[in-house]
Amino acid sequence: MDTQGAFVHSRNIMHNIMICQDMVHQYGKRKSRPSCMMKIDMRKAYDTVEWRFLREMLEILGFPDRFIGYIMTCVETPKFSLMINGVMHGYFPSQRRLRQGDPLSPLLFVVCMEYLSRIMKKISEKEDFGFHPQCKAMRITHLCFADDILLCCKGEFTAIHLVLRGFKLFSETSGLQANVNKSAMYFSGMQEEDIQRALDRSGFSREFLPFRKDTDHQFSLDKLALILGSGGLGIRNVYLWNIAAMGKYVWAVEKKIDNLWVKWAHTIHIKQQSWWEYKPRSSQLMSQYSITEVYAKISGEFERKHWSTIIWGRMGIPRHQFCSWLAIQGRLITREKLQSWGVCDSNTCLICDDHMEDHRHLFFNCEYSRRCLNEIKQWCGITTRSQDWQQITHWLVSRRRGTRYRRMVQAAALEAVIYCIWQARNQALWEGKIPCIDHTVKKIKGDVKHRCITIMPKKISQTDRRWIEAL
Repeated sequence: MDTQGAFVHSRNIMHNIMICQDMVHQYGKRKSRPSCMMKIDMRKAYDTVEWRFLREMLEILGFPDRFIGYIMTCVETPKFSLMINGVMHGYFPSQRRLRQGDPLSPLLFVVCMEYLSRIMKKISEKEDFGFHPQCKAMRITHLCFADDILLCCKGEFTAIHLVLRGFKLFSETSGLQANVNKSAMYFSGMQEEDIQRALDRSGFSREFLPFRKDTDHQFSLDKLALILGSGGLGIRNVYLWNIAAMGKYVWAVEKKIDNLWVKWAHTIHIKQQSWWEYKPRSSQLMSQYSITEVYAKISGEFERKHWSTIIWGRMGIPRHQFCSWLAIQGRLITREKLQSWGVCDSNTCLICDDHMEDHRHLFFNCEYSRRCLNEIKQWCGITTRSQDWQQITHWLVSRRRGTRYRRMVQAAALEAVIYCIWQARNQALWEGKIPCIDHTVKKIKGDVKHRCITIMPKKISQTDRRWIEAL
């Protein structure tokens, strides 16, 4: 059935949502054609499906007997137990329900909902039935959002009565019942007398449209929205991503992709006209739409940072990477920053108590840091003598410096040095003592080696494998 928007291959629940948004566009206006929609929330949907009904549906749809037997065995044989005060009590069978979390359950639920679609199709063929004003051309009587249902018809009591009768037949046969407390009806262009009759007949509450959006809350992520390669954290610009995502629907309409929403757009709105009154040549639209590619094009080009591949390598430990990302951009709260803000009186390095504590001194020029860095460089094969971050990272990204795997391990080791130095500085701040250099170096080696062996790629040379194991 085309009206089910979930659990079906190539379907997207957003398609049904957009059709619903289009249907309610006229609701709330004074001069609108009589129409009615019923939003039905199924009560414990999976837990109330009758097994006999499911078997009959599989038989009616023409599935082989052996296949039906396999399916029903999976559905009927599981047993359950209760845990009371930490103790398991007994195993007992159930008499109905589909199991939550079972990969079969969503597909079997779609089979059950097919019965509702067939009932609604029969009802739509009756003389007393009237379609919702916007649904007549496509003969749509309902939309399914997984286990939630939207029933729609003309705003006349006779049509509403037929729809409710059809849903009652479906409920009595399948075991699926409406949750009256969470179900509602929406009316447009109807007399109050007919509205009250419909509410009394259904037992549902009345709600109103449109829903209002809160547009007061806006925020900016500044440079954090930059891609990783440009020195950001890779957080997408939500505004531009939304434009790229909506572009997929423009592409789908132009390409006439086979789904319910595209059919709706052409039948109700575009009809025989071209999209935007212009028909582009086939070469002007991509054959497959990629939101990521479109987002990259509309967000523009960013200056790439050579150190981004070092910071965000696969071998790095996330907390080390984030600390290094802050350090390379001078964003860690060193004493030099604190003094400039008026937070402390001294800007002296907490580790050596000899020079101003800024990023360059703390991580590369302090005697403690220099000794840690030199030992780790010797340990993992970083041969450059430079103590400058920019030059070390330039050395690492050079493809002539060993294999890609070794460069990733070396980058992870450099990040670990920066992280552990920052930890040592903080320990000196809060506890008044500095960790032993040998202890810090041993911790760095252990963390890096464990990480790189744990997530070692499958495709790696035996030489690199022996190299990392020997470190």
